[in-house]
Amino acid sequence: MTWIEKIYEIEKMANNENVWKENNSKFEPKEAVPGCYFKIEEKIETTFITLYCGC
Repeated sequence: MTWIEKIYEIEKMANNENVWKENNSKFEPKEAVPGCYFKIEEKIETTFITLYCGC
């Protein structure tokens, strides 16, 4: 989570504020607006981080 927050700080848009949602598995804008979203998916032997951006 800390790693994602640090990446977000470098690339964040001025009018967006991301927050953790869905049991701390998604880091996305507070409001339903265009922006970049991060998703953490934990498996038995690995963790996936997905980044997707929309406008």
